[in-house]
Amino acid sequence: EEHLEKIIQTMISDVKASADVLRREYSDNPQAIEILRMLKAFDEEIERAGLDKNFKIMNDEAIRSYVERYLQLKQRLKQFNL
Repeated sequence: EEHLEKIIQTMISDVKASADVLRREYSDNPQAIEILRMLKAFDEEIERAGLDKNFKIMNDEAIRSYVERYLQLKQRLKQFNL
C-alpha cells in the first residue's frame, strides 16, 4: 500500500511538473498546447476523484486506468524530452 501511494504521488507530481515545463518552454508549440490541455484535464480528473487521498478505497481497475492514461501521456511527452 505504501508503494502504491508513492507511485501515485510521483505520477501526480510529474503531471504538474510536465505541464509547467510545457507552459514555460513550449507555449507556442501546437503539439505542446494539445498535450498541455490533456495534462490539465487529467490533473483535474485526478483532483475530482481525490486520487491522492482516496486511492485506498478505489478498486484496482480504476487505479490501473489512471496509471495507463499517465503512461500514454508520458509517451506523448517524449518528443519534448519530458
